[in-house]
Amino acid sequence: MTQEHSPTPSDSPNTFREEMPPQEWNFDEEFDGGEETCGRVIINLYTYLLPMPPGTKVLLISKDPAAPIEFPAWCRMTRNTLLDMRPPYYLIEYKPEWKKEQPHGEPILRDHQPLPH
Repeated sequence: MTQEHSPTPSDSPNTFREEMPPQEWNFDEEFDGGEETCGRVIINLYTYLLPMPPGTKVLLISKDPAAPIEFPAWCRMTRNTLLDMRPPYYLIEYKPEWKKEQPHGEPILRDHQPLPH
């Protein structure tokens, strides 16, 4: 008689590690871009981040092969901070300079307008 065996992390440690974000990363929110291309992930991420307070740390997940190039560039252009990246995981701090500019923690909306419908 054989018993059914469910895979565990110890069966394939390398595979398991690839499926989990780095354990030392601390983040407030998680955004999974799924199978979308970087352009679509960035648009969806932008919409997702709109109500977030400055300084929110977001774990971004994207399996797009261009993501290691596109996300650092997007962070530089939008003044978000890419704290670390280990594809497919990216740790982003949302608008950290706004956190410093607003003593009461309210976001400045100077270049942060909602997308038109």
